[in-house]
Amino acid sequence: MSLEEYRKQNLGQWEETLSGLFNNHIPEQAVWVNPEEIINVCNVIGQDHNLNHTFFPSGGGLDLYGAGHSAEPECIELYFSDSGRGADIIKPDRLIFQSFNAPYEWAYFRMEAKPLNPSGVYENYPE
Repeated sequence: MSLEEYRKQNLGQWEETLSGLFNNHIPEQAVWVNPEEIINVCNVIGQDHNLNHTFFPSGGGLDLYGAGHSAEPECIELYFSDSGRGADIIKPDRLIFQSFNAPYEWAYFRMEAKPLNPSGVYENYPE
């Protein structure tokens, strides 16, 4: 498959995923604050492994495979592996979807999180 064919196929998958998530009415912006809804959206995004790359504020990134409930109060778990053996725990503030209307090539999701108190288990390192 050529790069152009891959790009066209990938953009088609992205638009199809967004259309399914938004019942065929892709908005310019959407916001979720309910942790259950955030988990559901993350699970939709994580289903297709061509569409799920996540960037981190400090640099780098991983592929998101899904999300779930956390034992930590007000937190959710983000799964960056399909093994089910590890999770990043965050306290979500909101999940934002931003598009720039069709075409959806630059549409993205952004997670905003609240700070977590140090657990005391590990030493705190400066950022």
